[in-house]
Amino acid sequence: MAIEADLKDKLEKKLLENIDELKELRLDHQKIKKEWNAKDTKEFLYGFFAVKIQAAVMDCFQELSGKTPTDEEIMEIKSMILSHGDEIRDALSR
Repeated sequence: MAIEADLKDKLEKKLLENIDELKELRLDHQKIKKEWNAKDTKEFLYGFFAVKIQAAVMDCFQELSGKTPTDEEIMEIKSMILSHGDEIRDALSR
């Protein structure tokens, strides 16, 4: 079942709040590369924070709907996050 429009709007707001928080981070790419043995820190950080954002949005879904998202709803949440992929990457490049 697709996520209802009102709930989807609230999840989108949560997603954008998380992206705004990323813009405030000051990341030391060299330190991350060394400590995490990451060859491509930008992609490493994108994956790391995309998963954190997904967890935050799914928590928001559960709080607002009172239920665990179905597989279809999880895929819809992932699609929402992927649609903001460029914004997430830009936020991490600062």
